[in-house]
Amino acid sequence: MFIIRFIRTKYITLLGIVIVGWLFPFILGWQEYYVISGLFATFYTALHWFGTLEIIAYFQNRYPDLRQTQKRLMMEVLTIGLMIFMINWGVAYVIDILILEHKVGFTRQLRVTALAAIFTLLASAIYESIYFFNVSKKSLLETEKLKNENLQAQFAVLKNQVSPHFLFNSLNTLMTIIPEDSNLALQFTDQLSAVYRYILQNRDKELVSLATEMEFVKSYIFLHQIRFGDSLRSDIQIPQEYEDWQIAPLTIQILVENAIKHNVVSANKPLTIRILVEDDNILIINNLQKKKQAEVSTQVGLSNIQFRYEYLGNLPVEILPSATDFKVKIPLIMTHEKAMKQ
Repeated sequence: MFIIRFIRTKYITLLGIVIVGWLFPFILGWQEYYVISGLFATFYTALHWFGTLEIIAYFQNRYPDLRQTQKRLMMEVLTIGLMIFMINWGVAYVIDILILEHKVGFTRQLRVTALAAIFTLLASAIYESIYFFNVSKKSLLETEKLKNENLQAQFAVLKNQVSPHFLFNSLNTLMTIIPEDSNLALQFTDQLSAVYRYILQNRDKELVSLATEMEFVKSYIFLHQIRFGDSLRSDIQIPQEYEDWQIAPLTIQILVENAIKHNVVSANKPLTIRILVEDDNILIINNLQKKKQAEVSTQVGLSNIQFRYEYLGNLPVEILPSATDFKVKIPLIMTHEKAMKQ
């Protein structure tokens, strides 16, 4: 790692070491032995510089995130300070006392240490500034990428929900019930219009309240229950205190649709979909009874939801399948007003 970092910055590193090394004795007033002092100062500067590169690289690898900048800087300053002390009071002592047989004065060594600290921390600030700029630029690019993926996911959701397949099934069901029960047909039509109205009104929103989403989901489930009868059952338990929490629109509907699409729904094998809240997450659970020949997937589903919640702040979407059921845990997002009160 050291060799790679040295090669990448060799011109800056060598130039910096030479300039600082020969500037050191001039600042400290050691012109009488300028050549010898310059050589030793260059050696010390090299130790400081290469040591600083290693320390900065270590903590940048350990704390790479922008949110860890304060912690990273604190650890770098403390470690670099310890390194400066060890070089100026350890290595210098060995060379001056044991090799050159010079007496190291406390005041002189204190001045050397202070000056070394200034140059070393200045170099560290330059390297850290370059790193911060590069990470910030990368973060902005990733944010823009996630934004684009979120827009694509939202478009895919909209395109999926207004697909002819869903509308065709709904119209077939409506044509079946019109002769049998005109009141139910009117109710079905009203719920169908509510579903499409919700999609059109919320297609560009990042978040909606859980109460708003659940009104839509209940309408969506109602349409399928008219089609499947008692073969499709739902159990919805949403505490009132969570109704103003927020969720990405169409999230629950996608999971309900997937449950119906990929599982058997029959009188012998009724499908039950449960929607409940647990630890500030909403759980969507269905009993697992996979079809032998699954319908063709639209590739929206879970990857769509994960993209959107990653965009919203790297929020975890947990997929928890078992032998008997399929469970997905979606994080609920607290409103800004509620968060401020806590």
